[in-house]
Amino acid sequence: IYNAVLHQYGNSYSKVIKDLLKKHLDSNDKVLVQIPPSNHSISNGKKNDLQMIYDSIGKDQNVDENGVVHIKQGKSVIKVIDLVTEKDRESRLNYLRSNHDNIDVVVGISMIKEGFDWPPANVGILIGAQGSLNAQIQLMGRMFRAYKNKGKNNGQKPVEIYQIYPYVDHEKLDEDQTRDQINTFMKVVYAALAMELVVNPIHIDLPIKSDDDTPNKPRTTVKNFLTEKLTD
Repeated sequence: IYNAVLHQYGNSYSKVIKDLLKKHLDSNDKVLVQIPPSNHSISNGKKNDLQMIYDSIGKDQNVDENGVVHIKQGKSVIKVIDLVTEKDRESRLNYLRSNHDNIDVVVGISMIKEGFDWPPANVGILIGAQGSLNAQIQLMGRMFRAYKNKGKNNGQKPVEIYQIYPYVDHEKLDEDQTRDQINTFMKVVYAALAMELVVNPIHIDLPIKSDDDTPNKPRTTVKNFLTEKLTD
């Protein structure tokens, strides 16, 4: 399930994040949150954005000896791994690798792409868009790792991705800024289309030549099949 969530440029997206985290953590989902880089137009600074994620879960926060942030949400304790802060990040990443199922939320900024692996993640909250279409697709692909908690049967979880994207009033921007915003939005659109084909691929079975082919019976070629058999 892919959801594009537009918000007014300049307004805080913390309310959207808080509502999404409440909804999915109440359902025991495993949530991967990608905050924007510090130089992104919608970034509030990585420390501020990270703290916003914590506060969106709950106000009672403490860190254990493994660097895991424990946040009380109602009667539950949500365990969060911070992959934004560089200090001791590798040790927290190693802990995550060994304790896949014990973590509820992972927050990252730029490293949650190639080489990162958290198979239980079934919900992605992506704030803004990546610098390239390839990076965008890699990031979305983090949620499609096969794991026991994902699927359609026996109470398993669907994969859901939320793309939080700023709606920009182009009249307030110059030509270059407008072009950048449109290009960024189109990366989101193209990535969504690519993911649709990954999840629901198109299969084409071409007929092969059989023994009953005769000179008077036209052979099916790839060109003929594509032009005659497929709909627009």
